[in-house]
Amino acid sequence: MLRTIIKSKVSSGNGIIDKDQREKHGNYRKLDEEILQSIIDHINSIPRIESHYVRSETTREFIDGGLSIAELHRNYSAVRSADNKNAAASYDYYAQIFNTKFNIGFRSPKKDQCDLCEMYKQGTEEKRKELETKYCEHLEEKLLSRQKKDVDKQRSKDHEIVLAVYDLQAVLPVPIGQTSAFFYKSRLNCYNFTVTEITNDKTKVYFWHEYLGNRGAIEIGTCVLLYLKSLSERSPGVNVVFYSDNCMGQQKNRFLIAVYLYAVEHFEIMAITHKYLIRGHTQNEGDAIHSAIEKQISKSKKSGAIYVPEQYVYMIREAKKKGNKIDVQEMGFENFLDIKALFDDMGLSIAKNDDGDEFKINVYW
Repeated sequence: MLRTIIKSKVSSGNGIIDKDQREKHGNYRKLDEEILQSIIDHINSIPRIESHYVRSETTREFIDGGLSIAELHRNYSAVRSADNKNAAASYDYYAQIFNTKFNIGFRSPKKDQCDLCEMYKQGTEEKRKELETKYCEHLEEKLLSRQKKDVDKQRSKDHEIVLAVYDLQAVLPVPIGQTSAFFYKSRLNCYNFTVTEITNDKTKVYFWHEYLGNRGAIEIGTCVLLYLKSLSERSPGVNVVFYSDNCMGQQKNRFLIAVYLYAVEHFEIMAITHKYLIRGHTQNEGDAIHSAIEKQISKSKKSGAIYVPEQYVYMIREAKKKGNKIDVQEMGFENFLDIKALFDDMGLSIAKNDDGDEFKINVYW
């Protein structure tokens, strides 16, 4: 570095280094267009998924976390050889194209993909023709559901409603750690049910483990009822709009209808509307909270194992770094209510809708 500075002072007299001329000669070797296209075609042939948790914040796509660029290049070379192509790009060229022309990462899928979309994408030409109408209707429904959600977001910003999404996070087991010894230990499953208010930066978490309760309609219904009670005390006379996935065992059932009717009758709540996202496309703002919690857990595991459920409670409270902290309520056995008995006591009949037509809630939309 000193030699370069001294030389620049002698040559120019002002100590300013000349512009770097490396790679400006124009004589470097160019990759054959056919080989370049073969790399692009091979990478495009790899099934990819969108990020489940932060889909609204990134366009990055992901492929199976068990793969690597080296493995992809080996597969590419094998394909070229099988097609009797004499030339195949080197690993360096392949990696360069992968890293510069694509925005792809390696990750295991967080959730199952949409069955219909995958059948259409991976199917034969004949299968695609068979599914064409159904697939187009499915895409239109997905678009319409997101547009409707955008309308509700604006209503929430205008303080017309409280808009919230709720979901149960993936099971959190204990004990768990970095060493393989934990793979063979009996584990206690912990459950984390989150209710995220969109546009309000508020998240309520209900946490319990399998000794205290399961993850069915009773547990989910109890958590929703407790949330509605606290919401009515905080904002009397509120209109509530919920979004969730289509899990029939947890929230798409007659017992949740009983919870909503009970809340409207006994709490200061004007109305409750529940909208179910299209099956296979249920990504929502609550996923960002789950992602933050998973990152906090991964970070904590590096400094030590997780032995008891109480450690998860602390991690969840500390997971959100910006804005309001996550409000965590630890559920006990005595907190859970018999939601199924509530439905029976109310004597509800939901066989038909207001128009007299047959009504089936346990249908995937």
